[in-house]
Amino acid sequence: MINEDCVIGFLDESSPQTTANTVRLWSFDKPVMFKNTTRLKANSFGFYALNGNSVIDFKEHSTKEDACSFLSTIKNSNRGYRIVIILDNFRSHRAKDTVDFALANGIGRCYLNIVIL
Repeated sequence: MINEDCVIGFLDESSPQTTANTVRLWSFDKPVMFKNTTRLKANSFGFYALNGNSVIDFKEHSTKEDACSFLSTIKNSNRGYRIVIILDNFRSHRAKDTVDFALANGIGRCYLNIVIL
C-alpha cells in the first residue's frame, strides 16, 4: 500500500547522442563505414512517480548541480508531499552536495544495489 502523503518514484538519466563512441560490426569483407560527425547530445533526467507527478527535464550536463536542480524540480512538482526516490549509484546521485540537498529538502533516497549470484 502506498502512503497517501508520500510520493514514491524512480529517477534516472540518459545522454543520447548522435555519435557512437565505438564502431563494431561483423563482416566477411572490409566494410566501408560511414560515421555521423554531427555531435549532438541531450542529457535527459526523468522521474517516474508511482502516485504523484512525474517529471522530465533536459540539462546541459549530468553533474551534481544538475542533479540538485532536478531534485528541486521534482519537489516543486509534488508540493505538500514527502518524496522518496529510488535511484541508481551514478556519481552525481551520490555526490555529497546532492545528498545534502536531498536531506535539506526532505527528499528520501533509496539506492539500488547490484547482487550477482
